[in-house]
Amino acid sequence: MSAAMFENIYRVRKVSEKDGKACFICYKPSSTVLITQDQKDLFYICPNHLKDSRNFGNPIYGPELEELKQRLKAKEDREKILTFLINEKTKFGSFGKILGWGDKPKKEESEDKDKDTKKTERSKSIDELRSDLNTIMKDKSSIEEQIRLGELNVKQFVLNSDIFKIRIRAHRKKIDLQQRAAKIQSGEVFPSVPQNLP
Repeated sequence: MSAAMFENIYRVRKVSEKDGKACFICYKPSSTVLITQDQKDLFYICPNHLKDSRNFGNPIYGPELEELKQRLKAKEDREKILTFLINEKTKFGSFGKILGWGDKPKKEESEDKDKDTKKTERSKSIDELRSDLNTIMKDKSSIEEQIRLGELNVKQFVLNSDIFKIRIRAHRKKIDLQQRAAKIQSGEVFPSVPQNLP
């Protein structure tokens, strides 16, 4: 028999508490079942083991969750850019005035007008950047919440290679036992009575 008796993709199913059986790993009662898509293999597992992606298996995320992760990455990139711009605009704010840094208008007559317009433009742009940053932070937190909920509701898993090998061995053993029981039932295993007596 080949090693690929069934595919290494398991779906999560729930059964009632009274129909629950022992967990495959820790033997505690569990009502969560992992079953292959072709229904050749199934076993009971605790929900806590499903969260152990390093030792047990990796969840298969749908395209919606992947899209949310891409959107989150874009929001994080935009957040970094906005914080950099805000820091650059406020970096030499009051310190620059004390040392006399910054652009000085050439005409002293329009110096007051230019200072007033630059201050309003600067404060307006900083305020706009901060409001953009706040909206991005809110969007980011809502996307993170959606991702967290999506990760909790994963319905498909790929088992760790060692766990999958154990499942294949258990499946082979089950098939061997069924074949042995069928042979015993039919009487093929037992020797026949000798027909030619001397």
